[in-house]
Amino acid sequence: MPLRGQSVLFVDGEISIFVLQLELATEQAAGECPVAPDMDSALRRTEQFNFKAGLLYVEDCAMVDQLRIPLAHCFVDSFGRAASSSF
Repeated sequence: MPLRGQSVLFVDGEISIFVLQLELATEQAAGECPVAPDMDSALRRTEQFNFKAGLLYVEDCAMVDQLRIPLAHCFVDSFGRAASSSF
């Protein structure tokens, strides 16, 4: 997916250097890249942007469907970054 003019949502409770570098790289490719620290913030962001994709690192993926992002990957923290689900 070309990023020019696209919006990608990142959700991570710990805004790490990796997330900041990913945000910068996405923006350098001319895409929008809001970062949300939690699912409540992510839901508010979906009212502001039309996201084409999302990358979520959260404790529970139960709310991911509410984001209504066509391509979202949710990584669940369970004794390490073990599980990954695609929606």
